[in-house]
Amino acid sequence: MWFRRFEMWFLPLGPDRSLNEAHRRWLVSRGIERQHSRASGSWSRAYARWNWRARAEAWDERNRQERIAAEEAARAEMLSRHTKIGRALQEVAAERLKQVRQQLQDLEPAQVRLWLETGIKIERSARGMPDHLLAISRMTEDQLLDEYERLRGQLGFGDDAEVSGSQPGDEAARPSTPTPTDAS
Repeated sequence: MWFRRFEMWFLPLGPDRSLNEAHRRWLVSRGIERQHSRASGSWSRAYARWNWRARAEAWDERNRQERIAAEEAARAEMLSRHTKIGRALQEVAAERLKQVRQQLQDLEPAQVRLWLETGIKIERSARGMPDHLLAISRMTEDQLLDEYERLRGQLGFGDDAEVSGSQPGDEAARPSTPTPTDAS
């Protein structure tokens, strides 16, 4: 009986649940309308004895973890699907490039190039490597710092603004990045 009341009247109230609200809704289900009703002694004893608050919080946490796992699985499936679509577009474009020599009137080279570029972008994005990140990953430390200064200027930070206690262009303030020769 008490587990059923816990399951039907306490759990569904969500994280802000209260014993008094569960008791009030139970009374309403029985046709008893009370505006401000405190839970009866038997409800309070059951609440304490079977630790309804902790059990409900554990139930909430388990449901939250299940939702997170389902979202992660859906995201992984989406990335896999997008990767396959990107590859398929690349294959179609590659095949059309072979055929374009024979049938130039069917598909313009610019169209083939667009299909190929789109397929590559989709696959890269699905693998977490969008074009803007690839461009950044190829930059040297000096290029990154120059880009940083350019963006600071665009945002209205003048050359006199201090960053971490240093002036822009202060070589001593630049973080040290190991080079391949440093690792040996």
